[in-house]
Amino acid sequence: MARMIFWRDILAWAILTVTSIVILGCGWYWYQASQINQALSDPHQVVTNQSIMNAPEIRFLTAQQAANKEDTTKALSLYGELDRDVPREISALAKYNMGNIYLQTALTALREEGALAYNEASPLLAMAKESYRQSLRLAPEYWNARHNMELAQRASPDLTPGIRNEQEQDETEELKTSTERAWPTIPGFPKGMP
Repeated sequence: MARMIFWRDILAWAILTVTSIVILGCGWYWYQASQINQALSDPHQVVTNQSIMNAPEIRFLTAQQAANKEDTTKALSLYGELDRDVPREISALAKYNMGNIYLQTALTALREEGALAYNEASPLLAMAKESYRQSLRLAPEYWNARHNMELAQRASPDLTPGIRNEQEQDETEELKTSTERAWPTIPGFPKGMP
């Protein structure tokens, strides 16, 4: 009888200990979640709490803050790090924001320098399109990425259009030799979503 009471007491203490550990773990998780939510509620505030710095949401916020300060190199680096071990939604948004940085940089260069900046803008437009494709692979329903990918495709001129007849073949040869004449083949930039 005494032996049965002894085992019952041990079992009760074991259940109490396991329950306490689970409650403490949940409490710690909720505390971190509230700290993350508090940091996300004021995006202009710099996060200094080291216990939440590795959370994907905080890393995304830090990258977004760098992009807002026009520190594109740091922002692209931080967005690139978000590719591993994060939820698909955050990874898709990171790829989308990377594409936006590339597209904005390319369009700014083209706007300021015109056709002379095409050598600089062309790889940026290609990286923007690839970032948007990766975003759409992760979140196919993300319409903003589709729209911006179309913008990037429109900003990339097709310098060697398809040949349909001999007259167009002669025009194509001229386009290959003269970038000044090839540049106007870029369709206009759309002003907004349809």
